[in-house]
Amino acid sequence: MPVPLDWYDWKLVANLPYSVASTIFVELAQSPKRPERMVATLQLEVAHRLMAKAGDEDYGVLTLLLQLDYELRGWFKIPAACFFPAPDVDSACVVLIRRVTPLLPENQRATFVKIVKRAFSQRRKMMLKLLREDWPAEKLTQAFEELHISSQERAEKLNLEQFVALTGKLFSN
Repeated sequence: MPVPLDWYDWKLVANLPYSVASTIFVELAQSPKRPERMVATLQLEVAHRLMAKAGDEDYGVLTLLLQLDYELRGWFKIPAACFFPAPDVDSACVVLIRRVTPLLPENQRATFVKIVKRAFSQRRKMMLKLLREDWPAEKLTQAFEELHISSQERAEKLNLEQFVALTGKLFSN
């Protein structure tokens, strides 16, 4: 009988197809057997999204879904001329390391994803209004007040820690 593989500390090293790199990263990051380290070559634009901070133009869903579990430990640009045939875009190699201590309990991850996706579903709208589609207004108002988040705030202004704290307030068993 074959012995089941323990993939707990597995690592990904890849030159990801640009068209699916974001999807692959999100799927791996949300997997219960997420890799300990990911080193990948991908489109420079995607690398910018992985590295973005609150307030940056590239900050969004991909940023938060990856940064919840991973820290960017390094990256470098790879010019298009390094490939044959040369692509129309520049590339980057990124190194992501899984966080030693998770920022959220496993049972709250789905709530985090729901909040992030809803909050960024219409970037120019106020986050509180968007979240009302999934949570009662009074619960949202209370959570925003407790966390000192303005009711006028847009998702791109909240940092990862604020999204994690909001998840804790809105999570229900």
